[in-house]
Amino acid sequence: MKDIARHASRLNTFQGRAKIRITSETAAFNGSLVIKAKLPDSLWVQVRGPIGIYIGAVLVGKDSVFLYNAWENIAYRGSADRISAGDLFQLDTNIGTVLSGIVGLPVPQYFLCDTTATISVDDRGYRLFYPENDLFWVIPGGPAVARWEKRDDSGAVLWSWSAGRFIKRSGIYLPRLIRITNHAPEQQLTVLYNEIWANKKMRSPWFEMDIPEGVPVHDL
Repeated sequence: MKDIARHASRLNTFQGRAKIRITSETAAFNGSLVIKAKLPDSLWVQVRGPIGIYIGAVLVGKDSVFLYNAWENIAYRGSADRISAGDLFQLDTNIGTVLSGIVGLPVPQYFLCDTTATISVDDRGYRLFYPENDLFWVIPGGPAVARWEKRDDSGAVLWSWSAGRFIKRSGIYLPRLIRITNHAPEQQLTVLYNEIWANKKMRSPWFEMDIPEGVPVHDL
């Protein structure tokens, strides 16, 4: 499984434009994203809603995060370790794993150590089950993770990360479709990339924050 980490390590910069859909038991949001990332720990995301309405942007660096909420005209700043997938989907992970999940190349810690997994093969690829109730499907193309499930002791799925519609960019297999699903409560984030660029040089400054003067800034 260290081959998955080697494949992911080939991605140095990532740029993408995507449609986004967030659904819950009570609401739904449709919009678009522009994403730029410098691996392993720098990420900029701009969010727009229906008909291009500017929602805001977030910039995450190695040690810090800055977020602007255009709806409320408020900005937030703080430490990057305060931001995780748990803020939306109750996932026990850090910003590095969140970033790699957004670009479509997650590398769980299991793959970097000698943890023993039960391995089998089905029509979705190689199936790896770890004692901590994590289940992975790996496709040989990258190799890359196509699905990651966290289960409880009874075998019920708590949350899942899945990827599909893989394409090859600069010799790297990247998914155009990413979906994160939480089952308690029911929530789902779907990202469908229209355009993806890998390992392309980014102009400096490589991000932008459209923030009016005088916006109050709060500490996270």
